[in-house]
Amino acid sequence: METSFGTFYPSDDIGERKLPDNTAYLEQHNIWRAGSERARALGRSFRDALDAGRTVHLLGFLGTSHNSGVALVEASRARGIVTVANCEEERFCALKHHSGYPAHSVREIARILKRRGVPASDVFAVLYAFDVVHEEQGALSALLMNPKVVRGHQFRKYLDSVKPETTLREDEAQQMRRNMFSHAPHLVNVFRSLACDLGLPTATPCIQMLHHESHAAVAYAQSPFGKAERRGRATLIACVDGGGDLSSISTFKTRDGEIEPLRRNRRVNSLETFYMLCAIALGGWTALNVEGDARSDNRFMAAAALGNLSRMTNPFYRQLRQYFHFAPGGECFVNALMADDSLSGLEKVVGPFYAEAGDRKVDPARLSRDLPMTQRRLDVAAAVQLVFEDVLFHLVGAAIQETGADQLVLCGQAAMNGMANAALLEHFDASYYAHYELGETRLKLWVPPVAADPGAVAGAAYRFAMSNAALTDTESPIAFGCGMAPGIEEVDRAIAQAPGIRSQAAENPAEQIAKLVAGGEAVGIFQGAAENGARALGHRSILFDPCDPGARTIVNREVKQRESIRPLSVMVTLDDAPNWFELSGGASAADFDAYGYMLIDARATDAARRKMPSTVNAAGFSRIQIVRPDANPLIFAVLKAVGRRTGAEAAINTSLNVGTPIVQTPEQALAIFSRGSRLDCLVFVGSEGGARLVRRDTVHGPARQELFCEVE
Repeated sequence: METSFGTFYPSDDIGERKLPDNTAYLEQHNIWRAGSERARALGRSFRDALDAGRTVHLLGFLGTSHNSGVALVEASRARGIVTVANCEEERFCALKHHSGYPAHSVREIARILKRRGVPASDVFAVLYAFDVVHEEQGALSALLMNPKVVRGHQFRKYLDSVKPETTLREDEAQQMRRNMFSHAPHLVNVFRSLACDLGLPTATPCIQMLHHESHAAVAYAQSPFGKAERRGRATLIACVDGGGDLSSISTFKTRDGEIEPLRRNRRVNSLETFYMLCAIALGGWTALNVEGDARSDNRFMAAAALGNLSRMTNPFYRQLRQYFHFAPGGECFVNALMADDSLSGLEKVVGPFYAEAGDRKVDPARLSRDLPMTQRRLDVAAAVQLVFEDVLFHLVGAAIQETGADQLVLCGQAAMNGMANAALLEHFDASYYAHYELGETRLKLWVPPVAADPGAVAGAAYRFAMSNAALTDTESPIAFGCGMAPGIEEVDRAIAQAPGIRSQAAENPAEQIAKLVAGGEAVGIFQGAAENGARALGHRSILFDPCDPGARTIVNREVKQRESIRPLSVMVTLDDAPNWFELSGGASAADFDAYGYMLIDARATDAARRKMPSTVNAAGFSRIQIVRPDANPLIFAVLKAVGRRTGAEAAINTSLNVGTPIVQTPEQALAIFSRGSRLDCLVFVGSEGGARLVRRDTVHGPARQELFCEVE
C-alpha cells in the first residue's frame, strides 16, 4: 500500500495475512481517501474556485474518537485560509475528551453559518481528521508485528482469532472483527448525521485526511515560520501523538511553504503512550489527563518538577530509559519486554516504588490522592519526564542534522508538555549548532495554541486547502474560536435564571477587575468566544494576585479544589515579562509569540521567586502567557492596571472550571460559581459591549479537603 510516506505495511512485517480494506465501502457513501481520483478532482475544482475569486467554505470534522468537534474554515485568494470557528464538543456537553458524534458543535456551526449568510449548499467539502482505513489496518498490523506492545483484552483475543491454532468460537471471532474494524461504519453514520443536521446536499463529499498531516498543516500555517517572509527557510514540523492513522511520531520538512514528509515511526512506538502509561501505572493518574493536558492541570508534570531531575542521580532514570531503544536516524523503538499489556515490565523496573507505597499496585481508576505524595513517587515522575525529553532530543536532533533547519513547529498532544518544550530550547542552543557545524544560529520553536486533537479538526481542512494552492499569509493563530461570543442579553438571561446571585453593571471592567485582583479576590472572567485548546487564555479564566504569599493554597485548595502541589500559571505583559522571566531567544519569533499560549515554560528570575513564588515550580520555571493589546485588549488593560497597584503587570491565570472542561456558556460559568468554591465574583463582558459583575448572595462554602494531598 502506497502513501505519501512510501510503502505503509511491507509484506515481511505481517507475513501472508491480508489486511482488510473498507475503501470501497466508504466510497459507496461518498467518503473518499485523500489520494483517490475523486479527491484529486475535488482539489482541481477547489483551485478553480479560488482563481475565480470565490470564498470556499470547508468543514473540518472528527466524530468517531475522543476530542470530537467541527470546524468552519474559509479559503480565498484575498484572505488566505481563515478559521471561522473550531467547536470542541467537550465544551458544550461538559464531558472531558468527549468521544462520538459532536451534536452540540454541529448545532453551533449551523448557527454560525446562518449568521454569516452561508447556505449549507455552499459547503464545498467535509474534511475528516483521520483516515479510518489506515486506522483499522494500523490497529491489526500493530498486533501482528508486536502484540506485547498493544494493550487491551479484545485486541489479544482478536489476535488469537487470526492464528491457525485458534480455539476461539466463530461467533466470538466475528464479534472481535466487528469491534476491531468498526471505524468505517462509524464514520458513515456520523457523516450521515452531520449532513442531515446541517442540511448538506447529498453530493457534498467527505475526504479522509491523514491525522498527523492535519496537525502539521494548521500548526505550520499559523506559525510565524509559515508567513511569506520566512517561508524560504527550512522548517521542521514534529507531530508527537498517542497514535495517528499511520504513526505515533511524524516529522516533516517544508520547502517554499510546501509540507513534505520526512520520517514516521510505527504506531506502537509511542512516546505519548509511554508517558500516559507511566502516569497511570506509576502515578495513579487517569488516561488522557497526563501528558501535558491542561484539563488535568498537569498533575504529573507538577510532580516531576518536585522530583529529582538529574540524569546522574535520579534512581529511576536509567531503568525507565530502557523502555526505548534509541536507533540511528531519530528512530525510537519500544522495548517489548517492558511494555506488555499488564505493565508488569514497568512494575518490575520500579518495584521499590510500590514497596514504599505499601506493597499495593495503583488502580488506574483511582486518582492521585489515593497514594501518599512521597519523594520516591516524585522521583519516578521526574524520571519519566527526563526520558520523555530524551526521546524528543533524539528525534529532533536527527532531523536537524539531516536538514540543517533551525525552525521547529511542534504539535500533537505531547507538545502540551511545557517543561519539555523549554528543555528543547535549552538543548538546541547556539553551542549545539556550532558543535555540529550547522552555522551561527540556534533552534527557534513555536507550538500552536491548539496543539492536541482539536487542532487537527481544523487542520484537516487546512491540509486539503494547502495541498491545493491556498495560501496562509493573512492568518494568525486562532486562540479564541470555540463557538460564538455571547452578547450581554444572553448573559442577562442566564443571570436571571441563576439562584442566589446578584449582579450589577461594570462600567469600567478593566479597572474594576484590577482593583479586585490586587485586593486579594479570585475573579472569574467570561468574555468573547471561548478559547480553543486546553489552555485558558483570558476569555474563560480565573485571575488572582500572584504577589499574594498564600496564592497557591488559595487557588489550588479553595478556588479550584485540587492538589496543592501544582504551581500556578501567570499572564504578564510583554513589557514587564523580562523583569520576571528569562525569555529564550529561541521563542522570539513574532515578538515572542511562542510564549503567548502557556505552552513553553520560562526560567524565573530571582525577582520572580521573591515577588510571585506561587508561580514558580520547584525546577525554577514558570508557565507563562505573554498578553498583547491586539490579541486581548481587556486582559492587557487589566494587567497594566494591576501593575500600577502591585508593581507587577501580572496575574495568576487558571481556567474557569472546577472538575469540568473549560466553561463554554454563561450558564456553565454560573453553575461553577454556585458550587461553593472560593471564587469571589464573575465578570461577564458582552460581545457587543456591556459588562456585568456577579456576586453571591451568600458567602462561599468550605473547600473540599478530601481532594488534597501534600508532599510528605
